[in-house]
Amino acid sequence: MAANQIELMQVKRSRDIEECVDELEREFNLRSRCYIRWVAEGRMSNTDAQDRLDRQFSAIAHLRQCQEMLEKSQNPVRPTPPVPVQVQ
Repeated sequence: MAANQIELMQVKRSRDIEECVDELEREFNLRSRCYIRWVAEGRMSNTDAQDRLDRQFSAIAHLRQCQEMLEKSQNPVRPTPPVPVQVQ
């Protein structure tokens, strides 16, 4: 690989969680289609394909959980103060 090609492959900027989830889902769908073909061609075992897809799916699920926790921490639910009760 030429030196100028390596430079193009470096990370240019950080992405937010939503963009990361979108990219992982896009990649999951792409791999699913490729793995089906590769298993049929004998280039990959069904067990290996399933294991890789399971790992990718888990990564997506974990990142979504992180996103939910982040959103909750940025918008915490504040408890309503108790209403004083007057006793007569």
